[in-house]
Amino acid sequence: QQVKPMRTLKIEDLIWLAGIFDGEGSTGLHKSKRGKNEKSPGKWRITPYWLIANTDLSIINEVKNIGEMLGIDLYVFERKPQKKEHSIGYHITCKNFEGVYQILKSIYPYIRSGNKKAIAEMTIKFIESRNFGKHCKENKKRYYPYSEEDWKIVERIYELNQKGQNRKWVNSSETIRQTLSQESEEIVQSLEKSKE
Repeated sequence: QQVKPMRTLKIEDLIWLAGIFDGEGSTGLHKSKRGKNEKSPGKWRITPYWLIANTDLSIINEVKNIGEMLGIDLYVFERKPQKKEHSIGYHITCKNFEGVYQILKSIYPYIRSGNKKAIAEMTIKFIESRNFGKHCKENKKRYYPYSEEDWKIVERIYELNQKGQNRKWVNSSETIRQTLSQESEEIVQSLEKSKE
């Protein structure tokens, strides 16, 4: 029995994924308090996330395939409809620093929504400022405090993620856009070379 060769990631895959993200996705930072049984209980924990919601399982599976080609573990959750006439929904998500960083850097140049592009920029910047979530291990501290700049990013993302009449719209930075576009192409090129 022949083994089907793994598909090679192409720019078209990232453009498609960015389009799905524009319409059905979200990203940003999640803020929660540490539990009593965790280190530094009561302190805030801020973690990045990336998510796409859809009722079409074939789309969810294609997103997962692209994630695998990028070397990212994406998790799929089924959401039962609240009403009988509604379809079953699916969420595919990533909540670890390196995975969110990789997928945002890869699709960033092709995101068209101004707000989502701006939120992606700030999420990338936050992950870099936190050294990909490795601060605590490297410094051997129970809790590594967030900087004033970290909290500004969190507040700005929450503001841009608001819905309704108070929602604000922004355009992304041209300088960051050009830099991330080049890095996205380098990601695809490096993956192609590794499979030669």
